[in-house]
Amino acid sequence: MFGSIYIIYRTICDANMRQKYIITEFIKSKELKDIKEQLNHVSWKSGLDSLCSDPNNIPSNYKSNLETNLLDYESWNAAIHNNISFHNFVVTKGWSNIFISRMKEGDYYKPHVDEHIIDNVISHYSTTIFLSNPDEYDGGELSLYLNGEIKNFKLNAGHAITYETGIPHCVNEVTRGCRDVLAFWCESHIPDMNDLDALRYYSKMQKIVESKNNYEVFDCLEDYVGSDFYQFQSKTNMILKKYGLRTNVVKSMKTA
Repeated sequence: MFGSIYIIYRTICDANMRQKYIITEFIKSKELKDIKEQLNHVSWKSGLDSLCSDPNNIPSNYKSNLETNLLDYESWNAAIHNNISFHNFVVTKGWSNIFISRMKEGDYYKPHVDEHIIDNVISHYSTTIFLSNPDEYDGGELSLYLNGEIKNFKLNAGHAITYETGIPHCVNEVTRGCRDVLAFWCESHIPDMNDLDALRYYSKMQKIVESKNNYEVFDCLEDYVGSDFYQFQSKTNMILKKYGLRTNVVKSMKTA
């Protein structure tokens, strides 16, 4: 059985159809309220300032927004640690500082790709966490160019999209209201996106086989080596060994 499943998976992977983004809930209602309260006590600056040490080198129509840094990093770092689905998707090694972007009527962000190093962190994944609900503003969709087509995202407050850094994207013009988001970038323990997608797949299939067979114990070595469980386990361990990672990385993925 393993052989046919593996062939199907490799065909999908070769067709560049790996999972390139995930949507998760990052912030609960209480934490969301606290963050919004912080916004009443911060100083805002032009979003162009974060692009270059000399904003004059950036065309003034590249983007229009206001930005500020998050005040309470301790509670925010806890929120990142507690998002198991996010960690399973990224296999997180570290992340950048978090900043807040505010867009009012007429603001936008032209098509671009994110830098590969931000705050001395190698950026493998970009994350946008929406602080405003969709009914609080018109326009302002985050548009990603995925597999040859444009997908628009406008999530409920507290929810986030995490996507591969390097995917072309933009933010459409806000035509009404105010759009607040948090943004940060993170480094993965596994920088090869195909290896990371394979690790997700093999660990998921290993979990399915374990559940189906009720953690079967094999008496015969030939049966064990020929089992789906062993095939998925060995593929998983091969990727972990390549990057010097412990098996507890996969154990946490399988318990999500």
